[in-house]
Amino acid sequence: MKIIISENQLSLIRRLSAIERLVDPTMDLVYEYLQYGNPTPLKMSEYDTFTLVVTTKLSNELVNKTSLQRDEKVTLRNQIQRVISNSYYSKMRDYFMSRLEGNLNENYSNDLDNNKPIEMLTKIKSDIDNILSYYVKNEDGTYSDKSTNQSVNLKLIGGFYKVEIESILFGSKIEGQPENILSQLESIKNEIINGKLKEFFGDYKLIAIPKQKFDYYTKLKCDIMKPKSPGCQVK
Repeated sequence: MKIIISENQLSLIRRLSAIERLVDPTMDLVYEYLQYGNPTPLKMSEYDTFTLVVTTKLSNELVNKTSLQRDEKVTLRNQIQRVISNSYYSKMRDYFMSRLEGNLNENYSNDLDNNKPIEMLTKIKSDIDNILSYYVKNEDGTYSDKSTNQSVNLKLIGGFYKVEIESILFGSKIEGQPENILSQLESIKNEIINGKLKEFFGDYKLIAIPKQKFDYYTKLKCDIMKPKSPGCQVK
């Protein structure tokens, strides 16, 4: 069976890393914009406006860089907005509350250091469940879009997330995270690889890792990492 991959079918998947990269600077820009030059933190009554503008601005920015038109463009924008609203709810809330308390500084970052790998891996689990909820695996091993029944190729997703999972676990060990954190990470990984990921892509060990320029967890260039993260390995 020949499967034709369209821009629309994998457009959301291709932009997951862009959402991750741009959400922080977008929150900064939106917050400052809503302050209108006033250094006073925004009020709690303005929280909904903040999240709405962040979601709208980022989704529009990404969609406007595509070649999609009309209905396809609207569909992608709506999908991106759902991902931001569902997967980045806690991040936007924590950011806003920290600014509200006037503590968005080094303390904000340090408070998250111990929980960083847990939060990152938990987010990956949520992202996988959200993304794959749009598709179904057919009896013949192919995949289809639930809403259109159109065939799609989702094999890239397995490798995309395997890179991130292995990067987080490796980076956590290298930076000296305590055993209780590493144990929690292994538990979350087992939930991921035995859940939707296994349902759609089978044995985790057989999922190929695509070539990477940067390590997901450390943001370092793969070619200068010593030791190199498994998320950077090419099989």
